[in-house]
Amino acid sequence: MILIRKYYKLLCIQSICIFLLPSCYSPDQILRKQLKNNSRLSEIVFNPEYEVQIMYTRVDTKTGKTETSFFKTDTSTYFYPASTVKMPVAFLALEKVRKLQKQGFPITPETTMHHGSGTTPQTEKTSEETVANGSPNIKRYIEKIFLVSDNDAYNRLYEFLGQDSINKILKYKNIFTSSVINHRLGVPEFDFDDNRRSNPISFSEEGKIVYTLPERFGVENFVHHATNSVKGRGYIDQENNLVKTPFDFSKKNYYNLVDMQNSLARVIHPEWFSKQEQFDVLPEDYIFLKETMQKKPRDDRYYAQDTSLHDNYVKFFIFGDCSEPIPDHVKIYNKTGMAYGYLIDCAYIEDTSNNTSFYLTAMIHVNKNQIYNDGIYEYKTIGIPFLAELGRTMYLYTKKKSR
Repeated sequence: MILIRKYYKLLCIQSICIFLLPSCYSPDQILRKQLKNNSRLSEIVFNPEYEVQIMYTRVDTKTGKTETSFFKTDTSTYFYPASTVKMPVAFLALEKVRKLQKQGFPITPETTMHHGSGTTPQTEKTSEETVANGSPNIKRYIEKIFLVSDNDAYNRLYEFLGQDSINKILKYKNIFTSSVINHRLGVPEFDFDDNRRSNPISFSEEGKIVYTLPERFGVENFVHHATNSVKGRGYIDQENNLVKTPFDFSKKNYYNLVDMQNSLARVIHPEWFSKQEQFDVLPEDYIFLKETMQKKPRDDRYYAQDTSLHDNYVKFFIFGDCSEPIPDHVKIYNKTGMAYGYLIDCAYIEDTSNNTSFYLTAMIHVNKNQIYNDGIYEYKTIGIPFLAELGRTMYLYTKKKSR
């Protein structure tokens, strides 16, 4: 098998500089044509209210060649990434376990991990109900992140890694260009400085502690520099009061679409990247991550008991607007995000029956009343149907090209 060397090209579109994955590209034309030919998509994507951004990369399964297209992809204009930030944190947590093993610490992804509480408002975590033996571990946290987008699982891995480590390593690997991860999710009691602190942690095997981490405080002040990060006309505060001033996202997480796709590609196609740019994990870790990312809740012993968790629970492209089972020959390796009216999906999709493979990453903003944190967003009526239709459109295009 002849491996085609993949390399980065710096593309400047209207003064926006973007690192690309593939070795050939045709900016905008592919996506723009597909969007114009679909009235359901065109009425949304050309309306600035929805802030739509899309990145698409077709992978030729026979030759390994790729082509990438962008629609309004912008690495300098702010949108809230929601749960998509959980993806690189999961990858880094597995990498850190392997680094600790190299240093001689006898831990694995399934070693029991207990979180203590240091500075308020940190909390302990010493049990895990979704594991048969009740013991929390990194492997299960990663599974929960991709199966049901669990916030606590992400927060515990965020605390394991520490804010400094997350951002420095992702930047070193050329994954982060303008992105920043600087806070936990779903715990508004943590302020900006609280999120710089990481809980004390201990790992144990058969009741014996084999590795510990003290409480740590981030040295650097990680904030993004994206524009348009003060948005809307009001928000609901923690006391449930309406504050009639724009909502400030300037100290929130930011994860642009290009960095998202570059994160995912390092697990799906690690051979595209230099050794420095890859995650330093074992071959079996890549297998585990791919298997976990494409699983549905019904594939898991614990979550299969919840019949409300359909296959599309955290898979918006193609199947987001229907509850029918996803066919076994369609594999979707992805991470979604949903918060503050922002909907995002970053996915690698392959149809093994039709030799069809492509990356698709997209964001849409559905917050008609421009009030943040009120829970009134058009997810079901506009956002998810849009992403599902976009996924179907690009799937059919890719399938046709593959033939």
